[in-house]
Amino acid sequence: MRKWLSGAIVAALIGVGMILGSAALAQRQQRVTVVGDVVDLVGLAMRGQGGDYTAEAMKFRVEHGFPVGLIEEESGAVYLVVYRDPAPAAHLETANKTLLPFVGKKVAAQGRIYEGKGYKVLEVAIVGEY
Repeated sequence: MRKWLSGAIVAALIGVGMILGSAALAQRQQRVTVVGDVVDLVGLAMRGQGGDYTAEAMKFRVEHGFPVGLIEEESGAVYLVVYRDPAPAAHLETANKTLLPFVGKKVAAQGRIYEGKGYKVLEVAIVGEY
């Protein structure tokens, strides 16, 4: 009887943990809209050190694979932008291809935000000039 009761308690605790974990994951992955400027992150990092930060230079770097980012207008937060999420997964479009026409411009981007230790990532689904 005690083994059965102990097993039931453990199963209940695991179930509650899974529900709470799923709720936290769903909350973190809700779609949001971020308004801000599209930049190349290398140019942004070099900006204070005399780096070339013109729209043409940013486009060149993004076109050649440098990481693309978004500076949120309201908070000033900097996001690393990753691929769009269309289906099927085998034909994913890179963030660089998606955002190249918008480099140096203000956009509204909808997607999911992921945060780590000191960084933010925006997984873009929809983007358009603002």
